[in-house]
Amino acid sequence: MNCDTQNDCGPVAERATETDTKSTTPYCDVWEAEDGVHVVAEMPGVDPGSVEITVERDVLSIRGKAELPRAAARVEGRPATVAIAYLRSFQLSDTADSEAIQASCKDGLVRLLVPRKQPSRRRIPVSA
Repeated sequence: MNCDTQNDCGPVAERATETDTKSTTPYCDVWEAEDGVHVVAEMPGVDPGSVEITVERDVLSIRGKAELPRAAARVEGRPATVAIAYLRSFQLSDTADSEAIQASCKDGLVRLLVPRKQPSRRRIPVSA
């Protein structure tokens, strides 16, 4: 089929040119340790450069994008790959130090350490 414009081809051309994107929530392991809260998010196929970690209003959000081969046999007019958009959010506690979060990404695993804030103590002078 040879078409000069998308209108000449109709719906077949629209299917062939659209990007199949699937949004999903990654599986996460979360545990507490002496140094803080650890999070490991499973994001198969994610490129470390596409991972975005933000904290806004005490909500930690982990986003990433991947392009994976389509599991089913290729359907005529559809891309052979599917784009995956990962998103997972967590409410941070008052004791979390959001300024000191550490993150790494390797082999589709995004690892975070959310340390605890150090308790602040100061002596308040009392005047007579």
